[in-house]
Amino acid sequence: MNLKDYIKDKSIFFVINLLIYGIVSYVLYCFHLSSSYIVILFIVWFMPLLVWNGMDYLKKRSFFRSMVEGIDSLDQKYLLQAIIEEPAFIEGKLFYDILSATNKAMHEEVNTYKFQQLEYRDFIESWVHEIKTPLSAAKLVLDNHGEQTLIYEELNKIEDYIEQVLYYARSTDVSNDYFVREFSLRTVVTKVIQRHAKSFIHKKIKLELWELEEGEDVIYSDPKWIEFIITQILVNAINYSKRENSKISIYLSRQANNSILTIEDNGIGIDEKDIPRVFEKGFTGENGRSYRRSTGMGLYLCKKLARKLYIGLEIESVKDVGTKVYLIFPLGKLILLNEK
Repeated sequence: MNLKDYIKDKSIFFVINLLIYGIVSYVLYCFHLSSSYIVILFIVWFMPLLVWNGMDYLKKRSFFRSMVEGIDSLDQKYLLQAIIEEPAFIEGKLFYDILSATNKAMHEEVNTYKFQQLEYRDFIESWVHEIKTPLSAAKLVLDNHGEQTLIYEELNKIEDYIEQVLYYARSTDVSNDYFVREFSLRTVVTKVIQRHAKSFIHKKIKLELWELEEGEDVIYSDPKWIEFIITQILVNAINYSKRENSKISIYLSRQANNSILTIEDNGIGIDEKDIPRVFEKGFTGENGRSYRRSTGMGLYLCKKLARKLYIGLEIESVKDVGTKVYLIFPLGKLILLNEK
């Protein structure tokens, strides 16, 4: 609020007072009253008005300025009412009460949706754990009754899709399911490879795994979430491998400020026009349409979780040559995840 706008808002009030003063002055002049009395009347009339309106302007300017500065400094604009003081003038009090009422209604509405989201997540997690039991039992039966690689691969795919559902449900609130600790990245990678060993054997994919000295593969993050991300990337490398001479290389390199895990394949690659969109939700690209059904959720979830875990995720690919995916881990201990 500036002075020009305030005067403009009060212009009718001042015009009416000037008209009344003009009429009164004319009457006094007709009665031959001295002009000095008319001047004194002007001072007595308008001085209190000017002082009162001046104080009113300063009071309102202070309130609205604090409100504008407050909303500019807030990331969550709806918290404005919590940081401004209740004003002393009647219009400000009315505005403050309305703002309080709308904020309360908004919080109640948001809490309702949060509760519904938590119920949805609890149901999904319960469903995932329930459906994993018969899947594990089916795998056990296959293991005990000879090699059934194709069926085993299909069960693995079902399990991977179930994991996607579970992690998608959890991805909206990582902080409640996040535990940072020191762990060996090679151990996690080995676990993922062992889980999909039958796919490597069936498709005759050669695997190259890096060799490092003890302790060089130690990182600080949540191994459960990292395992999911690596699984999605490795499954893509397997699914889009070539029919002959397929190879997947997994290696770790150390730089001054980070460790970079690279998962490289010599598969069908990604068309150049599709690369900028591979992390978009639901995007399948030319490969997803031509080679197999794809949900377009795997890399989207990987990027979403990587961003929340403060790790980098980048991809390079050349069609018919192969693909490289980089997971970039910052060095040092991450003590607290501060999700915004």
